[in-house]
Amino acid sequence: MNTYLAHISTDGREQTVQEHLQGTACKSKLFAGAFGCAEQGELIGALHDIGKCSEEFQQRLRGGCVVDHSTAGAFESAKLNLLWAAECIAGHHGGLPDCGNLRIDREDSPTLYGRIWKAKKGLIPPYRAFDAINRVADPAGFGRDRLTDSFIIRMLYSCLVDADYLDTESFMRYGAVSRSGYDDLGTLLIKLKKHIDPWLKPNNELNKLRCNVLKACIEEGQHERGLFSLTVPTGGGKTVSSLAFALEHAIKNGLDRLIYVIPYTSIIEQTADVFRKILGENNVVEHHSGAAIEVPEGADSLTKGNKPIYDQYAMMALFNMTPDPLIGYHELPQRGTEGRIDGGFIEKLTERYEQYIALLEHHFGDMYKKCRDIDRALWVYGHLCKDKEKKCSN
Repeated sequence: MNTYLAHISTDGREQTVQEHLQGTACKSKLFAGAFGCAEQGELIGALHDIGKCSEEFQQRLRGGCVVDHSTAGAFESAKLNLLWAAECIAGHHGGLPDCGNLRIDREDSPTLYGRIWKAKKGLIPPYRAFDAINRVADPAGFGRDRLTDSFIIRMLYSCLVDADYLDTESFMRYGAVSRSGYDDLGTLLIKLKKHIDPWLKPNNELNKLRCNVLKACIEEGQHERGLFSLTVPTGGGKTVSSLAFALEHAIKNGLDRLIYVIPYTSIIEQTADVFRKILGENNVVEHHSGAAIEVPEGADSLTKGNKPIYDQYAMMALFNMTPDPLIGYHELPQRGTEGRIDGGFIEKLTERYEQYIALLEHHFGDMYKKCRDIDRALWVYGHLCKDKEKKCSN
């Protein structure tokens, strides 16, 4: 068989593996370029589905048995000593595997090393020889420590999964994949200002304090990108004030959209409901990370993380290993991210959450100095605090 197919549409159209690899590599390169990893993003896109170049997978497309097609690309990456690429490719459908132990894992182990052993012993479908892929450098900062490595892998993994889904959906829908249908941030700011306009004439002392918090947040939004904190007691108007800050700051610094990272399902629901009432249903995604988003039949399933306001559960978003919650992870540097840290968090998880914030700010902040197209704004605000005075610092 000279031509290997990646997909066959319901109406019989065919997409070759070469077409799919090229399309995915192009998109993955674009996504990863936002944080200085264009070459790495392109490589994982170009290798991820080479396992489809096998007779067994071609039979699968026509009703045959399920075939492992992702281990092949992971194996080729491992031969280039690119374990970060092997991780991304091995998990691009089923989720990131545990790396495992090279010394004790065997071919029946479900780990990355187990799958590499499986391929090395010829226990995966033989795949066609393909054009040689040149080794690329490791991503900047990779190898520094395990947490940084894990973070970088997730960023690249998100690029690959998003690119793979987009290219596949584009083929299935005759190219009709759109990430649009929502208002820009400038329009959302106008809606917010219309909503808060009556508040700017407070009629009691409590509302005066809330108004002062709101005005301070609007003013702080004019600063350059950075890490901000807001400490206000319950009832102080953090939800709307934070939205005002975020929109002002995003517009000021040319960001694309906002992500609210919040603990507790009930708080997500409350916050998303407030945002929908102010900004409109079509501009807000309420994502609970551990649960799938219900997408109406015929709707573009990939627009879920691309609306201007993205409201999701905190820890699942950071530590999930499966494709769906990690789609859009790579866009964190292009979005204004707000994390809400509550006193009820388990201490160790809160510590790790703060480490991730530091990675975004410091590791990718260093990269920002070199790549002018990376946009990031991180704002963490505390929820429980006895101090009744508003504090906002850069």
